[in-house]
Amino acid sequence: MKSLNKKEIKELERKQTLPVKRNSEGAVIPTKFTERELNHVIFVQLEKVRKENFKKFGGPGIQKHWGKQSKAERIHQERLERGEGTSGSRPMNI
Repeated sequence: MKSLNKKEIKELERKQTLPVKRNSEGAVIPTKFTERELNHVIFVQLEKVRKENFKKFGGPGIQKHWGKQSKAERIHQERLERGEGTSGSRPMNI
């Protein structure tokens, strides 16, 4: 799905700041958003969660603790640090 352009984002922000409308019984009437606008709102709201998950589960600099690695993983890491990486012709037995 195509992302929103600047004009559409401005319109979305305007819609979000509109006062709440109510019917005669006092029930809230929701503002009408298009599917693209709803997807954008969800994407923006989940940005913080995505960043936290990236840091927690695979962001740069995240490594296994030395004591929690298997011997094969430690040897492989040492070889990579020395510049002796595997050629990729065979998989490692980890």
